[in-house]
Amino acid sequence: MREQSWKLQTQLIYDKKRICAIFPVELKPEISNSQSIIASCPGVRSFLTGFDGEKFIDIGNRDITRIFRLGQHIDKLIRAKTGLKGRKNQDKRHRINQKINKLFIRRKNLINEAHKKVRKWLTNEQEGYLYSYF
Repeated sequence: MREQSWKLQTQLIYDKKRICAIFPVELKPEISNSQSIIASCPGVRSFLTGFDGEKFIDIGNRDITRIFRLGQHIDKLIRAKTGLKGRKNQDKRHRINQKINKLFIRRKNLINEAHKKVRKWLTNEQEGYLYSYF
């Protein structure tokens, strides 16, 4: 049997009617060769706006429109579900609930993907990071 050099174990997570498996992998950190520092500010129209001393960087410009459209579609489905009353519409409500859960998961995955891409870019390309709170 192979010995592990870390204490983490494989996990199964049940979240909103889906099962996810987590397999830990030991990674060695990579050292960045860049010497730049970026100052950033979260925005409303764009996800993140930054200035690295030479140019402005706009990350996630107009990406919120897809997430907003998914939210509108979820709202329409919820309105349709609330209009279905009684036992004869039970199957329709169940199907609509399944669609709503899938859309919530898709929206959450889009947001997580944007966060992970920005985090990876910042850690690979920038040496320092200044974040403003407001």
